[in-house]
Amino acid sequence: MFQKTLKEHSNKGFTLLDLLIATSIFLILVSIALPSFTHMAKNKRKENAVYSMMRVLNFARQEAVDYSADVLVCPSKDEKNCVADWNQPLMVFVDFNENGKLDEFEKLLRKEQLTSQRQSLSWKGAGSNRYISFDPMGTTGNQNGRIYYCDLSDKERYRGQLVVYRTGRIRIPSAAELREGCGES
Repeated sequence: MFQKTLKEHSNKGFTLLDLLIATSIFLILVSIALPSFTHMAKNKRKENAVYSMMRVLNFARQEAVDYSADVLVCPSKDEKNCVADWNQPLMVFVDFNENGKLDEFEKLLRKEQLTSQRQSLSWKGAGSNRYISFDPMGTTGNQNGRIYYCDLSDKERYRGQLVVYRTGRIRIPSAAELREGCGES
């Protein structure tokens, strides 16, 4: 009787062969699914960067109307001067004296880093390439152009853009309307 009970319990485990087969199947499925997860992650990073930039621009436009003053969006290394490298942290500020830089008496409204090391952001348009300016009416005056986003690991597959109109309106173009490249000169 004791041997029968012991025998019943010993048949309920996994053998080493069962474990190796299950592990092999799991690894095969993971190796098939991993590229899809990478693609999905890069697409999400692109969408996050493009929508974050759109939110920053819409915020600046609204603040220009609220403050009845020019509001600038620009990249900056020192939180004072605007630079042409859009991979630097972006700052949004009220530019009361319209000199294109953040002075002591002007208000910094927001500072945000939108890209990481493997991402690129650039602005190509009419007017300055160092900033986008919204006037008290919410328009950009004579500035219009595109903001380009690229994932540097695959510039053509993971790219996005924003179209900025003189009226201050910002939109995301369809895939068919995307321009080539990452906005480099």
